[in-house]
Amino acid sequence: GGERAPEAGEWFRNPDFAATLRLIAEGGPRTLYGGELGQRIVERVQELGGFLTLEDLQSHAPAWVDPISVDFKGHRVYELPPNGQGRWRCCVSSSRTILRPWGTTRPATSIIL
Repeated sequence: GGERAPEAGEWFRNPDFAATLRLIAEGGPRTLYGGELGQRIVERVQELGGFLTLEDLQSHAPAWVDPISVDFKGHRVYELPPNGQGRWRCCVSSSRTILRPWGTTRPATSIIL
């Protein structure tokens, strides 16, 4: 597995991801934030040269934030603001800056969200 993307309509199975979701369903958030899954993630990150520790995961404290949004091609798109998954906001802001010299600040329509 992993050599190519599945074709349209082709069955796709990811047993490792299924096992991960099962662990979280059975053990709850603590499985990730300090438990078995968290430990496996920490070990892999450190193998790759990262600095994540189990204490980092254990000390994580989620906070409720209001999403940010923008109109995009007739749809309202919502996303978590930085420091969350606010990538699209950065892309839209960057595209406005890049396009300013050409007399427009509208986001490029080819941005991948």
